[in-house]
Amino acid sequence: MKLEEYKSLEEKENVFERQTIKTPSEFDTWYDSISKQDGLIFRGMCEAKWKIYTSAQREWITKEYKNNISSYSAYIDKILQRIKQDTLLKNYFKSFNVKANDLLYLCLLQHYSSPTPMLDFTYNRDSALFFATDGIKFVPSDCDISNYFSVYYIDFNEGNNKKEIVHIDELLENLFDKAKPLKEKYPKADSS
Repeated sequence: MKLEEYKSLEEKENVFERQTIKTPSEFDTWYDSISKQDGLIFRGMCEAKWKIYTSAQREWITKEYKNNISSYSAYIDKILQRIKQDTLLKNYFKSFNVKANDLLYLCLLQHYSSPTPMLDFTYNRDSALFFATDGIKFVPSDCDISNYFSVYYIDFNEGNNKKEIVHIDELLENLFDKAKPLKEKYPKADSS
């Protein structure tokens, strides 16, 4: 099955706030404005018509796994169960005295381009621009959206965005802070 795509810039505007850049000076103005802002994370995509899917969603849809696997979450569980059986990885994590968990496995899979339910964003606008333009081949089209790439960004300074997106590093730091009193109270417990 084919992934759904946006058919026009107007259709995409129903989902995202959009700024269409048509000239170098418009780009410079946009780039300067985001360069002055803190709290932004970015994602670049070389086709504006592509909808945002995680790699696992793309595989689930295009390979029609719904016909063979009961649910998307069962598919993710299957991926995790497969990697958890890898003895080499178990020993690798053990050598660093790290107790492996689902998040650690998913991060590893994401890093090596395996399907995961995770979506990469970056604090670096230039990295997002690189991914948006890497290998791009411009072939003018009558379909307006086919003439553009996309750079998405989320502003953590606006509204409730700070509550909606989880920063893994902040989450772990918070969990470690909460664990300190337990480690002190139960020093003989396995702290991994």
